[in-house]
Amino acid sequence: MEMKREDERGQACPGVPPLDDLSFLEPVREGGILEHALSLPDQLRDALRIAEEVFLPPSYRGVKGVVVAGMGGSAIGGMLASAILEGELSVPMLLSRNYDIPAFVGEETLFIAVSYSGNTEETISAYETAKGRGAKIACIASDGDLAEMALQDGFPLVKIPTGYQPRAAIGYLFVPLLLLLAKLGLIPDKSKEVEEAAEVIEEWREELSPECPTPDNLAKQLAERLKGKIPAIYGCEGYTGVVAYRWRTQLNENAKAFAMSNVVPEMNHNEVVGWRFPDPILRNFVAVFIRDPDDHPQIRRRFDLTKEIVKRYAPVYEVWPRGESKVARALGLVFLGDMVSLYLAALNRVVAYKVEPIEWLKEQLAKGEGE
Repeated sequence: MEMKREDERGQACPGVPPLDDLSFLEPVREGGILEHALSLPDQLRDALRIAEEVFLPPSYRGVKGVVVAGMGGSAIGGMLASAILEGELSVPMLLSRNYDIPAFVGEETLFIAVSYSGNTEETISAYETAKGRGAKIACIASDGDLAEMALQDGFPLVKIPTGYQPRAAIGYLFVPLLLLLAKLGLIPDKSKEVEEAAEVIEEWREELSPECPTPDNLAKQLAERLKGKIPAIYGCEGYTGVVAYRWRTQLNENAKAFAMSNVVPEMNHNEVVGWRFPDPILRNFVAVFIRDPDDHPQIRRRFDLTKEIVKRYAPVYEVWPRGESKVARALGLVFLGDMVSLYLAALNRVVAYKVEPIEWLKEQLAKGEGE
C-alpha cells in the first residue's frame, strides 16, 4: 500500500501565515469535507426535520434497554448520546461496535443500527442477529444494504442525505438518536437543545472559519501547536471524554496524525504514571485538556494536578465549551476539534477526506479468507 504526501500543492504565499492563505487550504476542500464541517449547524436543523417525520410503532414503547450499533464515524453519534443522556435516560443504553451483539438483546430491546453508507459489515451482521432475536429495530443510513433491509423488513428508517464522509455527517448521525429516544418517552424532547447547539456552532464558525486570521482563530493556533507533535487529548468520563475521542479520531483520519486520548479520573490511576519515560519521546507530545465548568469539583482539581505532572514534559492547552446544555457544549467542542484537524491536515500537506489505509483494509477483507 503506497501512501502519498501532497507536497506539490497547497503552497503558501511568502510572507503570509500558511493557514491564512486560502489557496493553501485547497487539499482540505477536496471531497467537500471542509464545507461539510462548516455546515454543521445546517446539518443539525435538517436532521431534526428528517427524524421528526419517522414513525415508530406503538409496540416500540416500553422497551427495557437500548443498544446502538455502529462503527467509526457512524458510532460517534451513539457515543455522544450515551454520554450526554446518562443522567436522563430511563433505561440502560449500550454501544455495540462489533459483529456480535450482547446476549440480553431481545424483544424488549430497542436496537438502533447506524451506518452512514449502509454497507458497514459489522453493523449489518449485528442487525441480522438482532432481527433474529425479535428486537425492536430502527435504522439510520443514507443508502446501501442496511437501508434496503430496513425497508424490506418493515423497520423504521431515518434516511439521511448521501454525499458525506461518515465522520463529516455527525449531525445526521447524532440528532436522530435523540429524536427516536424522545418519541418513545425515554428522554425529554431535545429539539431546543439541538437548536442551541446550532447557534453556538454558528458563533464558533465566525471565529474558526478559513477567513478568520490565525491570531484570532483558536483552531488555527492549535493546529500550528500540534504540527509535528503527538497529541494527547484528555477529557472527563462523560461527554468531554467522548469529545476527546472524537478529536483523536479526526486527527487520525483528517490530518493523518497519530494521536491518543483518555479520560480523567481513570487515567489518574494508571496512565499518569507513564508520563516519565521515554523522556525524549514525551517531549515531542502536546496535551489538550477538554474541560467543562460543571465538572465535579474533584474532577476539576484532578485536571489541575494532572497538568502539573504532564507539563514537565509537554505543553498543555485547555479548551472550554460554550452554551448551556450538554448537547450544545459537546457539539461546539466537536466542531472546534474538527476544524483543528482540518487545519492540521493542511499543515501536514495531505488530502483530508482520503482514508487510504481504511480502503486498503476493506479491499483485503473483501478478498476473503485464505486468499
